[in-house]
Amino acid sequence: QIDKYGKSEDKNIDLVESSGLEIRYLAFNTDASPVKSTAVRRAVAQIIDRGALVSKVYGSQSEPLFSIVPA
Repeated sequence: QIDKYGKSEDKNIDLVESSGLEIRYLAFNTDASPVKSTAVRRAVAQIIDRGALVSKVYGSQSEPLFSIVPA
């Protein structure tokens, strides 16, 4: 919707950008045998392309996090 209205020439629509504190995260069920090991979870965290994931889902409206605490 942001892309659609951002390109609109409708003078009745004003888009205002502001910072937000909302975060989304994926978590493992650490009781599941494939990810029970901390080493496996760390390895998966290393190979996930956070930038690609965030840009596919949110476009330019978000940035990847590497901690649950926003910058």
